[in-house]
Amino acid sequence: MKKKLLWAALILIGLLIVFMASTITTVYDGPLEETAHYQATMQRLDAFAPKPDGDTVKVGWAKVNLEPPYPTPIAIDAKRKKSYEYVLDSIYARAFVFDNGLGKAAFVTVDMLIFPPSVTAVLNDSLTGTGFSLENTFLTATHTHSSIGAWAPGTVGEIFAGEYDPAIVAHIAHCVAQAIRTANQDVVKAQIGFNKMDSKELVYNRLLNDSINIDPWFRYLRITRDDGKNGVISSFSAHATFLHDSVMKVHRDYPGLLVNNLEDMPIIDFAAFAGGAMGSMGPAHLEKGPWLGMEQLASDLFYKVMQSWNNTEMRYLTQLNSIYLPIDLGEQQVRLSNTFRIRPWVARWLFGDNPHFISGLRLGDIMLVGTPCDFSGELIAELDSFSTANGTQLMVTSFNGDFVGYITHDRHYEMDAYETRTMNWFGPHNGRYFQEVIKKITKQL
Repeated sequence: MKKKLLWAALILIGLLIVFMASTITTVYDGPLEETAHYQATMQRLDAFAPKPDGDTVKVGWAKVNLEPPYPTPIAIDAKRKKSYEYVLDSIYARAFVFDNGLGKAAFVTVDMLIFPPSVTAVLNDSLTGTGFSLENTFLTATHTHSSIGAWAPGTVGEIFAGEYDPAIVAHIAHCVAQAIRTANQDVVKAQIGFNKMDSKELVYNRLLNDSINIDPWFRYLRITRDDGKNGVISSFSAHATFLHDSVMKVHRDYPGLLVNNLEDMPIIDFAAFAGGAMGSMGPAHLEKGPWLGMEQLASDLFYKVMQSWNNTEMRYLTQLNSIYLPIDLGEQQVRLSNTFRIRPWVARWLFGDNPHFISGLRLGDIMLVGTPCDFSGELIAELDSFSTANGTQLMVTSFNGDFVGYITHDRHYEMDAYETRTMNWFGPHNGRYFQEVIKKITKQL
């Protein structure tokens, strides 16, 4: 009997060792510049050639309601996996089309948690015959935590967005394509300007719980067409996290209220919001409660636009360039500790494995860069300084149609926290890696 128990114990131990060896390995922490993924991406960037200037840029815009034909779970909070009760604040896909005669580019933002990679995967088919594709379409999202789900397949995807439904993916892709088509039908010559307002009192670093290591700038593009119509593309770094847990209603959070406030002004015909460098950045006014805090933040940002509107330098632009840059990230490094991680095949099974990319859109000296992540606001100051030194105005956005988790400052990589451990899926040095790629995109475009 004792021998049988001993043999059973040895077999179990052996199976455990085999299981651990096949599913767990050590974290790679070698020099970034020596990695194959860094070298491949930089070589790809070196080969990019921007287009020459064209005629004066024309601009069109449109929106399409994103409400699906039936309720879905609300994306992000595990307590809200049953279907939403009703739409409290309508959600949209909003598109701007830019055309300088030599080329076109679209800017799209959706009132959703992220721009879902599952939608990106089918978007080219939805855009067939429009003159647009992923190559010249800049994608982002408002990052509201109270919008539709059901768009993410796989184990982890369903934790974040509820039970997967391919019909919802097709619906979102159709709405985005329709918004681009409609915007493309009414393009008018326009002046474009960039402005940014110091808003450090409206954001804090929720990872470090301070108000120092932040991206303090509220940025916006003002577009004034020759037919007298005005459009706005705004961006801020604070998370749209006022409503969650028990709220079973679809709502755009403070970005939606900001857009509503802007469009209520007689001088503004169309507005949109893009989630900025939201990694680690929390919103002010949380202490006022979800509804009052949300309204106060939207109001504060609205007044910043109004105060600076007439001071925005407006110009006709001829330079229009876009880039869809496939970016290699190496093996997934989903960690169990600072030493051990699950093997890449397990990570792919849990998280999926989409093509990774960074997007860029240049309008004159205005540079928009879309990242496939919650990009940390701590990484922006260095990029702003670089951009200014190179004569460009920079707006970095998150959720560009791919999603690789959080990209945080490298000095926090070993911190055992949600953003730096649970949601950091691709290993060390990615803060600096993304900064270098963004700098090079800015110079190349």
